[in-house]
Amino acid sequence: MILRFAKILTIFLRSIFFYKSNNKRKSPKLYFSGSCLYKDSFRYPLKSKNDFLISLRIYKSIIFSMFFKSIIYENHNFKNGIAIFDRSLNSAELRSNYIFKYSGYKSDLIIPKENLLNYYSFSSSVIICLFLFFSILPVFLLSFFSKNKLTYPLLILEIIECFVLNEILIKHKIKELFYFNIYERDSNIVACILMDRGVYVNKIPSEVPICFWNKIIVSNSLCICFPYQLDEYNLFKETIFVDQINNWGPEKILEAPDYVFKTNKNDNDPQYKIGYYSSGYWLRSIKGNVSLGDYLSIENELMNLLNEYSKSYNIEIFIYLHPIELKKSNLSLTKNYYSKIIRNKNIKISFDNTPSIFSFNQIDLGISIKSTLMFERIFYGYKTLFYCFKKHDFPIKNSSLNNIFINKKCFNETISKSLTLKTTEFFNHFDLMKYSKYLEE
Repeated sequence: MILRFAKILTIFLRSIFFYKSNNKRKSPKLYFSGSCLYKDSFRYPLKSKNDFLISLRIYKSIIFSMFFKSIIYENHNFKNGIAIFDRSLNSAELRSNYIFKYSGYKSDLIIPKENLLNYYSFSSSVIICLFLFFSILPVFLLSFFSKNKLTYPLLILEIIECFVLNEILIKHKIKELFYFNIYERDSNIVACILMDRGVYVNKIPSEVPICFWNKIIVSNSLCICFPYQLDEYNLFKETIFVDQINNWGPEKILEAPDYVFKTNKNDNDPQYKIGYYSSGYWLRSIKGNVSLGDYLSIENELMNLLNEYSKSYNIEIFIYLHPIELKKSNLSLTKNYYSKIIRNKNIKISFDNTPSIFSFNQIDLGISIKSTLMFERIFYGYKTLFYCFKKHDFPIKNSSLNNIFINKKCFNETISKSLTLKTTEFFNHFDLMKYSKYLEE
């Protein structure tokens, strides 16, 4: 076991060395995997990057998780060597059924990343404690004098989690792993280590465009969740190291209501003309989430434009809130934030937690900045526009997805034109048919 830990630690250090020495030639996979270890993480708030004591906090959380928290795993009979690796167990049944739908495999084991350190064995705990003891001083000093103080203590956590994951897979004789939430910075180095040991790794990127967080992907296979990702794969081939591409569908396709699979969307009789899908950037900025960029100002601009458009054209608009806005702890802030705009009699809003996909047919035209739901709407064949948000490599130059990105200058004209078109006319007009699976010509 100690040799397995030493090998994992060595591969982590090699990947960092290749990245820091700008050595791409010897091992491109390790070089790019090492570069990912220096990107931002969603696991900790933005303020952690400036926290001088973050090393001590992470070391404390590792010890606490190992010895003072109960283990949480699904109780399965392990037989066919198939496992799922996900952030948590919240969607365990959905993930298992999703994998079965597209691969035909029934997973034996669902391993939650957030509970990896709850897995306890005496031998692994001794190794981890020794590693923590010998690493704490150098990591504390590195963190203390680094610009991003989270990088190195988080690296320690990732090494330990990779070791524990590997031990679980060995114990249960897992030969194939379906890997969700691949945007985390250790996703690629973990894949390198598991693939080197003979585990077949399948990565599922969600419907969100690859360019946002997954320009670098290492795996045996990549399971495409939205057709536009195929265009991106061809663009980022130099940093996507996969042997096989599988055309799948949205991660939550099994939760979708039956009506979205009907191909004749022209007969749809929506209740509202426009639906705005919030990304909750105003709340993320308060909570200190990572890398918001200028999303907040764009979101505010879009809200103001929709407010004015509804008044000028007497159009009803429905606001769909992001799950983060609907959390019980955030609900009072959310209601206060939207209190001014809902004074407009044409704007409606719901504060319940019903997934937005159940109301795709209740609106004629959806609009957002960057919501995952927008890609689901296009996939199922519902009229959709994006507002103003563009970045390098998104949308891909000359991609027809460019056609549905609007800005302030053409806002009223494009919205009005889109509302006059039937669904099929809209998709043909903007050349989007290749991105929709459930819409007939």
